[in-house]
Amino acid sequence: MLNRLSQFFQKKSKETLPLFGLISNQVTAQPQWTNFTVTRAVRDGYKTSVWVYRCVNIIAQCAASVKLQVVTDQNEPVSNHPIQALLNLPNPEISPKEFRVLLMQHLQLAGNAYIKKVKQGSRSIELWPMLPDKITPVPSNTIGQLLGSYMFNSGINGIGIEYIPPELVIHMKFEDPSNPLLGISPLMAAAKEVDIAVEQSKWNKVSLQNRGNPDGIVSFDAELSKEQVTEIEQAIREKRAGAENAHRIWVFPSGAKFQKISMSQIDLDFINGKKMTREEICAAFGVPPPLLGIYDQATYNNVQSAERLFWELTMVPQLNAMCDALAWGLRDELDGLRIIPDYKQIKAMEDSLETMVQVARDLFAMGVPLSEINRRLQLNLDLSQVTTANDSFVFAPPKIPPNPVSNL
Repeated sequence: MLNRLSQFFQKKSKETLPLFGLISNQVTAQPQWTNFTVTRAVRDGYKTSVWVYRCVNIIAQCAASVKLQVVTDQNEPVSNHPIQALLNLPNPEISPKEFRVLLMQHLQLAGNAYIKKVKQGSRSIELWPMLPDKITPVPSNTIGQLLGSYMFNSGINGIGIEYIPPELVIHMKFEDPSNPLLGISPLMAAAKEVDIAVEQSKWNKVSLQNRGNPDGIVSFDAELSKEQVTEIEQAIREKRAGAENAHRIWVFPSGAKFQKISMSQIDLDFINGKKMTREEICAAFGVPPPLLGIYDQATYNNVQSAERLFWELTMVPQLNAMCDALAWGLRDELDGLRIIPDYKQIKAMEDSLETMVQVARDLFAMGVPLSEINRRLQLNLDLSQVTTANDSFVFAPPKIPPNPVSNL
């Protein structure tokens, strides 16, 4: 009896529990809204924090400088494919560069970027970026199906709602482990640090308005008239100010004292706090501080290393993820081909390319065919004219004949 009851409840649970309930805390088919919108992110972060603005712009502009290519499994470009034409001109009103900039900005600020496909028959003829604030995924009630549709609000106060089938939308996101339907943005992770940075700037502004600290104070034991004070101030400006008077000895009348005013410990802590907040914002976006013009203890070699690390640890993963999302959304039209970034024109990647070439030499010397090396290392070499690209060459040391004298 216990076995039958157990089987009964297991059967009922499988019939009533959607599959995505196992990986999401959202078990009802309600739209997945997020209060961290692009509008809010631009208002509270992008427009108010110079570090957020610079980080987002650097990532977006770098992404726009990389072309996307349709290639075969052997990484050979397929320039005449319809998807390549679509990537070269997504729609008549937005250039390819603007298209990639907008997608990357949406990802950095909201964690989600949406593209709507315009179809003509079975082929996509246009790609249009959609504002993440106006679109939200709707979970499915069907067992074994995660996503039901996308709800698009084209109007105000819920007027003009349209439900778009999932196959017409390409959704790019920074994965949120707690919700498979929505992403989480770097700005959301750095929200507290951005708030602190904004308040620090306000503090500085108000402090400057309420009080201005001079470098020092000149005081006299005797009472001075207003005219005497004005005359002394003018004399100090004329005879002590300017580069030509730097580090000159000051001589004052009898009874005069000079007191230098330096920053207090609180002021020094405030400055260090601003630096820490700035670095935490940069860390959230994956942008090294030297690329933002912060050259504390930076050298030319450090800046070069920072730029290379930025591409390898931030840009390459994000561009690969963008290509994967595009390839997945257009998989029915790619005919088994792939979409990859083309880094040929990126100077920061040249050092990495030199390293890859050295690795390629080592593999070639081990007998790995050139075509296999080109595919595995993604060198994007044109081997169409190389007739021996699939051949293996092993360079073994020449055999030395035995010395006949040694056999005597």
